[in-house]
Amino acid sequence: MDSVAEWEDRVDRAFEGFKTIAAERGVSASQVEREFTPEDAVLNPVRLRRCQPTVEWRAPDSALPSEVVSLATDVRGLVEQTAEKPVAVGDPGLYDDHVGVPEFADLYDLSRVSINFGLAPEPVRDYLGRMGFDCSAYDPLSERLGTRDTVSESRARDLRLEQARRLEADVAGLLDVEPSPPGRVEEA
Repeated sequence: MDSVAEWEDRVDRAFEGFKTIAAERGVSASQVEREFTPEDAVLNPVRLRRCQPTVEWRAPDSALPSEVVSLATDVRGLVEQTAEKPVAVGDPGLYDDHVGVPEFADLYDLSRVSINFGLAPEPVRDYLGRMGFDCSAYDPLSERLGTRDTVSESRARDLRLEQARRLEADVAGLLDVEPSPPGRVEEA
């Protein structure tokens, strides 16, 4: 996007499309507007903030807390290098005298591929490796689901319970306490 206004127009159009899809499935626009904001309707790893000159990072919202901490630590290490080295568009990677980032079109393509296929594609893994990330250190939730198809209500319930148990164990590990005995997670 060339401007925040252009971005906001895109978000608004996506939200209208989201409401149209919901209406086709019997959900009223007012119900959608109570439950969602326009920014929720756009699958995008960042959100532009008008109120402050920042960008909100939205990608790891389905990761376990320990994975978010690990990812944030890795990102911090990368960003810290930019305080001492210039950032140059071109050949991506970490170099002695600069941090290389890809052209926007290349980064856009890598983002689309990673959104659709996760860490599996070699170009994604290669890029992240060149930027200092160890892809083997990450265990994305999406790869645990095992399917891109619609799942039954029963299977969805089982997946939610499994993830709730993983979340509980992960938080316990971060707090260095024993996780609750199996079955504590409500199964209703």
